[in-house]
Amino acid sequence: MTTFNDNLQISKMSTICLSEVKVYGDPAPIEVRVLKKWIPYHDKKYIYYLFVDAHGCAIEATTSTNNKAHFDSVITIQSCYIIDDYVCLSKRPYMPTVGHDASIRLGMIATFTPSSNNNIPDHYFDFATYNELMPITKLPKRLTDFIGRVIDDKHKPVKSTTLRKIIIIDEDMISSETSLELTLWPNHNVKAPDKTNIGSIIAITSAEVKEYMGKYVSTK
Repeated sequence: MTTFNDNLQISKMSTICLSEVKVYGDPAPIEVRVLKKWIPYHDKKYIYYLFVDAHGCAIEATTSTNNKAHFDSVITIQSCYIIDDYVCLSKRPYMPTVGHDASIRLGMIATFTPSSNNNIPDHYFDFATYNELMPITKLPKRLTDFIGRVIDDKHKPVKSTTLRKIIIIDEDMISSETSLELTLWPNHNVKAPDKTNIGSIIAITSAEVKEYMGKYVSTK
C-alpha cells in the first residue's frame, strides 16, 4: 500500500524522459509503465521488458532469468513505477523491439516505487511503412510494428500442420505485389483474431520481417 509519505516522496523525485537515457550514462530515476515481458527464443538467459513513459518514448530493459522470482514479485505488467538504481547499456545487437540506442539492465538493487501517473500510455507502437522495411530486414535486424489493410486471409496446409497467412498493404503499397505477408503458426502463442475481414485495418507488433523471393514476409 502506498502511504501519504510515499506519495510525498514520489512527488519530490525528479525523473528523466526515456529519450535521455544514454549508453553507459549515469542513471536517473525514470517513471514508466511496464507494457510487457518476454524471453526471446534465441536468448533464454534474459528476461526482457518494454517500458514506455508519459512522453511516448520506449526502451527495452533486461534482467537475468536467475532473478525471475524476485522481479515477478516486484513487477506487475501494465503497472507504473518510478525506477532507479539501474544500469545503462547499449541496445541488444540482434532484433531489438525499439530503435533507442540504449537499454536498461535491472539488477537486484534496482528500486521500483509504485506510481499512479495516469498520463503514461498503456500501449506503444513505432509503425514502419512499406518503404522503411528494407533496412529493418538487414543486420542488425529490428523487430517491427506495422499497420495496414487486409487484402487476403487464408489457411494453407503445410506437411502436418496448417498455416494462416494474412496479406496486408499500407498507403505505400499499390498492389499485392508490394505487400506484407504475415504467417501465423498454430503452435506459437500469438494474440490474433480468429478471422479478419477483407478491408479491415490491423496492427502487428514486435514482428520479424524478412525478404523472401522479392517480397516481405513476417512469421509469428
